[in-house]
Formats: sequence, C-alpha cells, structure tokens
Amino acid sequence: SLLQKIQPPNTLDIDSAKKYSVEAKTILTREIWKSGKSIAYTGISLKESIKQLGVNFKELETRLSELDSLLKNADVIFSGQKAIEQASLIEEKKKLIESLKNEILQNGAGLAGEKHDRIDLEKELDKVKHSDEFNNLKSLESDKAELIRKKQGKKTELVSLLASIDKPLKRFSKAVSGGRIILPSQLRDSLLQLEENPLMLLKKDPKGEIVKVLLLELKQAILSGSIELKEKEREKRLLAIDELLAFNFFSKVFWEFNEIDSQLQALEKKIKESGAISRMFSVESQISEQKKSQENAVSKLDETKKRLEIEQAEFEKIRLYAEELLGKISGQKVELK
Repeated sequence: SLLQKIQPPNTLDIDSAKKYSVEAKTILTREIWKSGKSIAYTGISLKESIKQLGVNFKELETRLSELDSLLKNADVIFSGQKAIEQASLIEEKKKLIESLKNEILQNGAGLAGEKHDRIDLEKELDKVKHSDEFNNLKSLESDKAELIRKKQGKKTELVSLLASIDKPLKRFSKAVSGGRIILPSQLRDSLLQLEENPLMLLKKDPKGEIVKVLLLELKQAILSGSIELKEKEREKRLLAIDELLAFNFFSKVFWEFNEIDSQLQALEKKIKESGAISRMFSVESQISEQKKSQENAVSKLDETKKRLEIEQAEFEKIRLYAEELLGKISGQKVELK
C-alpha cells in the first residue's frame, strides 16, 4: 500500500533522513498521479472523503517539504560540528609535526657532533700511528716476524736432517710396536716423539742422548737384519745414522732454538710494554663505537623524517576536508593555512 511505501525507517540519521525525504515525496507524487482516474471516479460518490484525502496528501507533502528544509539546515549544523572536529585534529597534527621537526633538528645536530668527534678520533689514531713509539713498535714486530721465520727454517732443517733415516726409522718403529724388537717403555715413547715431533723430544733431551741411543738401536737392527734393506740402501742408511751419531744436537739444534725462543720472549715483553699498541687499540675501539652510534643516529633520523612525511600528508587531507566543510557552511571557497 502507499502508506507502507512511505513508512519512515526504524532508525534515522541525517543521511537516511535525507534519502527518506526525497524518496517519500517522489513516491507520493507518482502514486497520486497513477491513481488520478480512480480518485476522480470515487469522488463522484464519496466527495467529502476524497476531499479529506486530498487535504491529508497535501499535509503530508507539506511535512515532507518541511523535513527536507530542516535537513538542509541540519547538514549545515553537521558540517559545522565536523569542521570543529577537524580544526581540533589540525591543531593536534600541527603540534605533532612541530615536535617531529624539532626532533629532526636535534638529531641532525647530534649527528653532526658525532661526525666531528669521529674526525677527531681518526686524527688521534693517525697521530698515534706516526709517533716514534709506534714506529719502534713496528720495528719490534718486524724483528719478531723475522725470528719466527728463522725458527721455522730451523724446524725444516731438523726435519730434513732426520729425513735421511725416515724409511728405516718407520720400519724400526713398526717392528717395536709389533713386538719383534723389544725396547724399554721410555725409549718406546721417545721413538714415537722422534717420528712425530723431534723438536719436542730435543727440548727434553738437549744433548740428544736419547736420540743417539735410539739411533744405535736402529743401527743394530739394520746390522742384525731385523730391519731388511737392499745392500746399496743399507750402506746409505748406515752412513746417515753415523753422521747423526756424530751430530752435535746441543749446539746445532737445542742451543739455536733456545736462543731464538729467548729473543722472542724479550721482544714479546717489549711489545706488551709499549703504550702505542694499547693506545691504538683504544682509539680504534672508540672509532668503532662511534661508527655504530652514528649509524644508529642516521637510522633514527631517517625514521623520523619518514614519519614527518606521513603526518604532513595526513595533515593535508584533514585540511582539505575542513576547507570543504567550511565551504558548505559559508557558501564560499575557504582556504586554510
């Protein structure tokens, strides 16, 4: 029915009320026009009733027009309320943006200070590295490296010296471990060291006395045939053993290694006592910390700048919306700054 079609919605807000006002007037006009002939025919027999119905329709149309007028005024009121809300948001955004700008200025100033401090530290490090004390330290480090090379060279010489009996020595060791040749336990341990780490054995046996006992046992094993070698190789290995038995392990190996180690210890002491290296490490550590702090400051500054861009974009949206609302109220173009 017509009344059902123009029944107001259960809940109303400004937007739904606007929609109802327009639609109800349209429906009312359309339905009356469609029912025009029926009303005319009915009016012949029910003249007073139809007259009253016309009055009621007119009243309803008037009320709907009044509602439309009220809603237009309400739209202005609504726009005013929204404009007040936007104005409040604008002030909040302005304060936040101002705060972010101040933060960027402070962080930028702090970052500039950190860069200056780092430059000072790098100058200090350069000064340390060009000091007489540091040059002396470099000389000590160079001497240390030379002694280490010399020690390694002596180790290589010792290995080469024992290489002349390497083959029969391995066979001798295998025969001892297999029980074919019997040696006292102390000599068995020394034989293992002679194969694996001869320098360590000579540190415990500076004169090479244990080494020479093992060499004599090896010689005896070759002579007795316990270690089998071809005739030509047999003579060659026995000659090498005799040379080692005559070799002065104390002066040629132990003493030289001991002298190198003593010199290394003295150099290590001087290097540790040098203040240049500790100052260098200290300044380098400060530069490393400064670098990390600077990177963190740059990252924080970038984050603040990004946040400022977001807040400024949101501020612009709010400002434009507020201008639109104020324009509706005043009927004129409004620009906010």
